[in-house]
Amino acid sequence: MQATGTLRKANIPKNCNFKTDNELRKQGCGSSGQLVRSDGNVACLKWFDNKPVIMASSVDSKEPINKCRRWCKKTKQYVQIDRPFAIEQYNTMMGGVDMLDRVISFYRIRARSKKWTVRLIFHFFDFAAAAGWLVYRNEAKLLECPKKKHFGLLGVQSANCKFITLFYTSEGTDTHNS
Repeated sequence: MQATGTLRKANIPKNCNFKTDNELRKQGCGSSGQLVRSDGNVACLKWFDNKPVIMASSVDSKEPINKCRRWCKKTKQYVQIDRPFAIEQYNTMMGGVDMLDRVISFYRIRARSKKWTVRLIFHFFDFAAAAGWLVYRNEAKLLECPKKKHFGLLGVQSANCKFITLFYTSEGTDTHNS
């Protein structure tokens, strides 16, 4: 299994000897340090951008280091700073997750329930509708369909609800006998 993600400072073991935040700050933006687990399967790195960022990855490491553009408040212009490869990959892949979370939040099922299973099922419905709509929207762009003919997210969710209710009522299942 491959994973890359950010870590909170409190979740890092005390025996990990990263450079301190002040040392990284003195070295300037783009400075970083890396620790690798003894079996070589997980790399933890600390990178200083505007503030320290700590990441762990079983896929990528610090190398190869590339450049990225950041705004410098002192000189009031853009500067090139070093960025570890794991940070670049994480930022590239997180765009889709953030987009999905944002789309889910637009028309989330708001039914309240104390049962975690019901909340989980509602979340799966929201997730499926949002992911399906994002795929539909990308395909419509590729096929160059006019925007006036696009389904909106609300239209997709209402169509899903109609389908589910029609499916269960046409099956002959009696929802009142429980």
